Amino acid sequence: MPGLADKWDVSADGKVYTFQLRKGVTFHNGETFNAPVAKWNLERGAAEGTKNAHPEFFRTIEKIETRTSSR
Repeated sequence: MPGLADKWDVSADGKVYTFQLRKGVTFHNGETFNAPVAKWNLERGAAEGTKNAHPEFFRTIEKIETRTSSR
């Protein structure tokens, strides 16, 4: 069940994931959830010294790009 993405696509080779994030999502402190925040969290999950229980899931990511949709 998706929580933060409305939809996503996966390339035929399974190497590129494109997420369309939900609009209007905020954290408990009122800060907005958006693509830069999602990118930061994925990078944090892979970082040395992370407290993430499974950093190996994130360390295979080669590159994260964000862009603003015009929808």
